[in-house]
Amino acid sequence: MRFCYLLLIDLLIVSNYSLAQDRPISKKTFHLTFAEKVGSPHYFIEHRELRRPRIGLALSGGGARALAQVGVLLALEENNIPIDFIAGTSMGSVIGGLYAAGYSARQLMDITKNIPWGELMVDTPPRTALFIAQKAERDRSYLQIRFNGLKPYIPPALTPGQKLITILTDLTMRANYRASANFDNLRIPFRAVTTDLFSGKEVVIADGELAEAMRASVAFPLLLAPMPRDSMLLVDGGLLNNIPVSVARSQNTGLVIAVDATSKLRDRTQLNAPWEIADQVTSIMQRRHNEAQRRAADVLIMLETEERTSTDFSNLDSLFAAGYRATLAQIEKLRTALQRNSHSEDTASHGEENLITFEHVYLNGGTDHSQTNHADGHKGIGTEMQTSESWIISMLENYYLTGNYADVRALWFEELSKNYLHITLTPNPILRSVGFSGNTVFADSALKARLLSPIGQPINHKQSRADLEAVIELYRGAGYALAEIRDVQFDATNGNLTIDIDEGYIAEIKIEGAQRTKPLVILREFPLKIGDIFDSDRSARGIQNIHSLGLFDRVALNVTRRARERGVRGARINEPTAIVHIKLQEKPFQIARIGMRYDRERFGRVWFEIGDENALGLASNLILHGTVGTRENGAALYWRADRLFTTYLSFSAQTRYRYAKHYTYDRGGDDNGEYEDERFGFFFSLGQQVRRFGAVSAELDLSNIQLRGISGSGYATGRETINTLTFRSVVDTQDRVPFARHGRYVQLAYSMAFRQLQSGSSFFKFYARLESTTTLRKRHTLHPRIIAGTSDQTTPFSEQFRIGGQEEMYGLREQELIGRHFILMSLEYRYRFPTKFLFDTYLSPRIDFGAVWRDKNDVNYKKFSRGIGIALGWDTPLGPMLIAVGKAQRFANRVYFSLGYRF
Repeated sequence: MRFCYLLLIDLLIVSNYSLAQDRPISKKTFHLTFAEKVGSPHYFIEHRELRRPRIGLALSGGGARALAQVGVLLALEENNIPIDFIAGTSMGSVIGGLYAAGYSARQLMDITKNIPWGELMVDTPPRTALFIAQKAERDRSYLQIRFNGLKPYIPPALTPGQKLITILTDLTMRANYRASANFDNLRIPFRAVTTDLFSGKEVVIADGELAEAMRASVAFPLLLAPMPRDSMLLVDGGLLNNIPVSVARSQNTGLVIAVDATSKLRDRTQLNAPWEIADQVTSIMQRRHNEAQRRAADVLIMLETEERTSTDFSNLDSLFAAGYRATLAQIEKLRTALQRNSHSEDTASHGEENLITFEHVYLNGGTDHSQTNHADGHKGIGTEMQTSESWIISMLENYYLTGNYADVRALWFEELSKNYLHITLTPNPILRSVGFSGNTVFADSALKARLLSPIGQPINHKQSRADLEAVIELYRGAGYALAEIRDVQFDATNGNLTIDIDEGYIAEIKIEGAQRTKPLVILREFPLKIGDIFDSDRSARGIQNIHSLGLFDRVALNVTRRARERGVRGARINEPTAIVHIKLQEKPFQIARIGMRYDRERFGRVWFEIGDENALGLASNLILHGTVGTRENGAALYWRADRLFTTYLSFSAQTRYRYAKHYTYDRGGDDNGEYEDERFGFFFSLGQQVRRFGAVSAELDLSNIQLRGISGSGYATGRETINTLTFRSVVDTQDRVPFARHGRYVQLAYSMAFRQLQSGSSFFKFYARLESTTTLRKRHTLHPRIIAGTSDQTTPFSEQFRIGGQEEMYGLREQELIGRHFILMSLEYRYRFPTKFLFDTYLSPRIDFGAVWRDKNDVNYKKFSRGIGIALGWDTPLGPMLIAVGKAQRFANRVYFSLGYRF
């Protein structure tokens, strides 16, 4: 209606000239060429985009070098070069996919600098995500092999890529735009280029889960495991198309910008690992195809970072700067190409355009009050103006691109051989009020505070899009990853705007890929339930919990939307529509483990385990364990469930046998007695997990013990049965063992034991251990510790406390001091060398202070001894290797050596 009114004004103006002068001649009406209409849910009101050549961007692979493409995006942003389509290969797909999902170039700089690139190949869950029993299991592991039946399982790559898919999923969940199963729904339409290992063909992914598409595109053979999709097995797109110009060209793009971050061939010093050789082979095979793709681009941006290898992720700022500089060097060429492709049909036929001199140029409907007001109510923006038809079109485009107008056009007419130009701008309707529906997380006031569109002023297209994005950013920042603008309704009669929000209520949770594992095992670890609003933080914790079970190579999340129920709008504001797909790839559950340790006290020991990690599909362990050593041997069959059904109760049961040879020592540290300790019995434990950092339990140990003397004296011999009930509490937040950097360890245990010997007297024991680890400036670690124990006077020799050795008190041999009461305090400082000597290397001085008493009458401070020592340690694949020397008061100097985990 408003447009018709303004058009009538234009006609009246022409008519007035006709009455006052001889008949004017209308020569031409200028208007813009529009493409498709766009509106809800991305804009307040529907409007039309200008028709122009679609610009495609082809981002290449190249590993770390490809991160320079973030600098390319920054330069394009700052020079207002629009991007209408992105195709990405390998690392280019990660950069392109995240950019298409709504991240800016500067946000990508921060993101890429915070990704732990050096740790992506380590897919084991963090120790802090494990239950107490799982932590103990990992702390002694060395080598494990899985079996499919009786056949060893060989992994397809160095890592399954779980850490990478977790990072990508988190980033896509927090992005402003979600693919919603189609990559054309992103801020910029996107395609990820991959290769199908089965057919050997290029596969361009245009739908599904964005994180999985990016992960598939970077799945370099031997390094990252392939990604299954439908009937395909997808790997790095760089095997066939490392600079995807052809993909960008196929999407109706008029201009393609190609970015080449590929590296030259490696030299002989860089061909050490199998994946480095595979990368070299791929680069050789791609050379001719890459050159053809470079020639096919309209504008080519070459990233010259000769000194940078594809695995060097250090100093990323220099990479960004290199990409930025390379793009600025091509900006003029890019602008020329854009101008060459941007001529509209109105001006293309003019060839060499003639300049037109206008007596007056009038503006109607504009908001620029700086222009001169004329008596007829119009604004004169020029007199005696000399210009061309293409300039007029360009001027109209500039007006329209401000976002303030629904339509712009110009009328050129001639009167008495003089030219006049009348420009008519149709403003957008005025915004008078804003309301919201569907929001329960944030109040209307909080959402309105995100809007910058002024009330009482015409709507601006650009600002309306930014406002809607700001609303979604508020939800994303709080973790509500599925929140989206469902609909935007504007009532032009009263200027009222209503924004309808779908906050992402979960309608269904589906489990895919779990063949043996029971659904309850998976769902109990996933904190979100049907009817909850989807929360990316809680879902990420759930994915980590599921992966920490140790049963799956890959745990991924995919979210789709079900069709909403039809009916009156607003009838079901919070209708759940989100379907959460938990996608799993199970490991083989039959496992064999082996570990070893050598030290100067017990010499060589080996342990092994065989069993099933997922007995009955309930994530329970049924394991046969054996130990063989110079001074000890043992065997055990145990069943352990870290969680019983959907509770946090834990249970374990064992039948076990152990034989060990021990020594007693005189004051000089020389052995003066030798005896054998042989035990057989049963063990039961029922406990309660305290999240992932602790547990409380009640334990019943039924043991038949026989001590046999070989030489010396000072210990009792014979056979007896001791039944012990222990109440134990453990808190363990250490990030790693050994060489912990952060965390705490606390254990408290109280035991009541009943002896079936002679009088059958009972006894008690209490044990406490507290230690803390804090690392400062990455290399300096402080580790204080206190351990203490006390027991009854009737506690038999076989159950008394034993301390000594490099791990407990310097200057003593292992288990050198034996008694019913003890206390031990230590303070260790550990320094991690900046340079690796084959492995991470540590220097650790420590001071110990403690004593052991046979009975309470012996307790006095005079028995306290001070030990001091220093150790040099290496974190090797076989376990920690330690060389140490220590001295204790009244004891001889000791030299220690050990290799392997303690068990």
